Amino acid sequence: GHLATLRFASAVFNVSGISRVCSHQFVRSKHLDFLQRSQRYCKEVDTHFTIPPEKDWELAFDIHYRQCLDLYTKLLREGVKKENARFVLPEATHTEFNVVGNLQAWRDFIKLRADPHAQWEIREVAKQINNILAKECPNLFFWMN
Repeated sequence: GHLATLRFASAVFNVSGISRVCSHQFVRSKHLDFLQRSQRYCKEVDTHFTIPPEKDWELAFDIHYRQCLDLYTKLLREGVKKENARFVLPEATHTEFNVVGNLQAWRDFIKLRADPHAQWEIREVAKQINNILAKECPNLFFWMN
């Protein structure tokens, strides 16, 4: 039951294909450290978007996201800096980051973000990370569906 020893082992994950909405929730985990893909320096012209599971609204979300991406691309073509053009991109824009934390921080993250009350996207990421850790550290983490 003594968790202090968990601070001496760490795990690093590359997380990709999630929305910036999800990444905003992720980076609130104060005992994890992040290196996130920059929209200031990286072009988002080939990006993808997360579409929320809202019945009958998928097409509307997709149309809106494509319009935003078209405007972003037009702004870049007209010479607007990437750091300014990114303001038109939706929070659903996919991102990627590396995240590191000790095992105690991962247990805390999973307890909070794999909870049924957590937002659906971060909950799925937390479960996936948990299941990887359960495979590697079966005495500390337990499989989730």
